[in-house]
Amino acid sequence: GYSLLEIDTESELREFCARNQAIILGELVENKMKYYIIELEYRNEIKRIGIINEGHGIKPSATVLLEMDLIIVASDEHICFVDLVSNEILHEIICDSLVYELYLSNLDTGDTVVVCELGVMRITVNGELIWKYDCEVIEDYKIKQDTIDLLINGKNIRISKNTGKEKI
Repeated sequence: GYSLLEIDTESELREFCARNQAIILGELVENKMKYYIIELEYRNEIKRIGIINEGHGIKPSATVLLEMDLIIVASDEHICFVDLVSNEILHEIICDSLVYELYLSNLDTGDTVVVCELGVMRITVNGELIWKYDCEVIEDYKIKQDTIDLLINGKNIRISKNTGKEKI
């Protein structure tokens, strides 16, 4: 697990990150509106990651894979894969729409389901796409054991977490 803290200003975020040897994600964000810190315990120390966010009303989310020395962080349309040992960004994916949530789909492989405003996808820990389901705006969703239930234009659609295909 991790905790997400909101910081008031960009200067506070930068000072905090400098004091704590934390990297900052979202440096190239055009409309800097919200500032966050992710904190997690890793190898008996506290690791921190700063995030600059556009403030669309969706808080950043993360998937922590301690066994793989990795944290996957989603903020706005960006998904960053951060190495917890080197404190560096390994990969970054820019999605077609805002990321609502990351959900660890397979603990052994680290595969992660990404629910976005305009679709759902499943990715590997290397940022490779396993499957993608494109749609109109997702109004609501529920992630279940084997499926993801989506509400799109008032219609319920169920897709498989394994294949990304609609289930009847």
